[in-house]
Amino acid sequence: MSGVLTPSLPTPDAVGRVLRDLFGKGVTQKKASAPFGMSPKAFAATYRDDRDALVGICLCDIPLAATVGSALALVPPDAANAAIRAGKLPAEMLDNFREVLNILHRQFGALHVQFKDLVQPGDKVPPNIATGTAKPGSRLDLEIVVAGYPVGRLTFLLI
Repeated sequence: MSGVLTPSLPTPDAVGRVLRDLFGKGVTQKKASAPFGMSPKAFAATYRDDRDALVGICLCDIPLAATVGSALALVPPDAANAAIRAGKLPAEMLDNFREVLNILHRQFGALHVQFKDLVQPGDKVPPNIATGTAKPGSRLDLEIVVAGYPVGRLTFLLI
């Protein structure tokens, strides 16, 4: 046994468990009925290994980003709904969302995968992210509901 861990996709239950533990409230998750891809209204978080190679991408729609960015700090759901209507997260909500993305790095199953960058809606998408989202090695598309907050979509991609 080499002891080297390679990136892998999480199970839907594992993602739900992490978010329930993080928010201290009910979270349900299920596989999404349709794939969620890179779009002008998507966030794309990159995850890199120790060699700085891109190994994974996490895509989130604005509702999920607003929901987790609010739920982490116990901000009322009205703030999440306002951010969704505006199509943009306020600075504190965005910081909270980044923290959740940082915690989700362990969902890729590898020992040394780290959250590195975040492409926000409307940002220019770097070529490696565009390629990785268009032709991932594997994917997991989820619909996430945090109790009392708007439903959102989350996709894990292995490159």
